[in-house]
Amino acid sequence: MRLRLSPFVTMRDPRESMAWQFGGGWYGDHPAPEEASELLYDASTLRGRFQREFRMVCLTMDVPTAGAPKRPGPILLNDEFERGYARSRLWELYAERSRGVCIVLRKETAMEEIRRKLADFQTNDDGPVHYRDETLSHALQVDLNREQAGDTEVTAEYFLTQHFSTLFRTKNTECESEREYRFIVRCPEDADDVFVPIRQSLAVVLAGPAAHPDAGDALRRLSSDVEAFAVGRVSWWNNDPTIL
Repeated sequence: MRLRLSPFVTMRDPRESMAWQFGGGWYGDHPAPEEASELLYDASTLRGRFQREFRMVCLTMDVPTAGAPKRPGPILLNDEFERGYARSRLWELYAERSRGVCIVLRKETAMEEIRRKLADFQTNDDGPVHYRDETLSHALQVDLNREQAGDTEVTAEYFLTQHFSTLFRTKNTECESEREYRFIVRCPEDADDVFVPIRQSLAVVLAGPAAHPDAGDALRRLSSDVEAFAVGRVSWWNNDPTIL
């Protein structure tokens, strides 16, 4: 079993999928207006390239402290809402309104398996997403003195070293409950699909709270015929996300 990396341009967050408008500045003598326009146009071509060339697979993480009882009272409140499978936003957006499935991976094995597969890409990165409310205007500024040197590729590489995390591993605070972790690579936009294996790290497949009643049986047949993984179902009765 494996996961396909998706192009950045297909992300659902408008921060990421809407067009990025690059600006630019220079120091020293200003170029002629025609030359300045041409430099800015060359810089603007970077936006489409970056969004099409970068691909990623996005996962969610348990809260690091998940596993211990929290607040004693008439009912002991445990850590259900700190688990990755208990994110109602993710079930809504990415699992067909709770009718799909959630796959649970063994973290350390998954990190090793995926990193090993992506290591051959010249540009590859992985890490948790940061959450900040900010515009991107400050980041989408290109040094036009570098453009004047006539090498857009050098400009692109320098730009990425300065702003990679802001553009590719940062989202608005409204998404903070997702606790997202990303694996990212850069490849030509016309390259074949990129897949990462999860055979060794796949632990459980959970049918969603609104999944078809027969979903568990279908998953168990898949587990028996193709892969060896446990099968469960998430219930959400009384706002208590529980694995059955």
